Amino acid sequence: MKRTIYQDPYNSTKTWEVTKLSGGYYLKQFINGKQFGRGSRTTKKWLEQIGIFEMDCIKIIND
Repeated sequence: MKRTIYQDPYNSTKTWEVTKLSGGYYLKQFINGKQFGRGSRTTKKWLEQIGIFEMDCIKIIND
C-alpha cells in the first residue's frame, strides 16, 4: 500500500491522506493530526476533480 499525505492550501491545519488500493483510492482527512470522519473510498477521477493531486505533497509512506 502506498499512502500519500497532501497539505490543504486553504487551511494550514488540514491534511489529506490518499491510500492507493488495488481497485481505487481511500481518502482520509486530518485536522491538527487527528482523523476527522471515517474516510471514503473513491476514484482517481474524483480526486482529480476536487484538486487533491494539485496540492503540495508532504510525505509518501510505503507499507
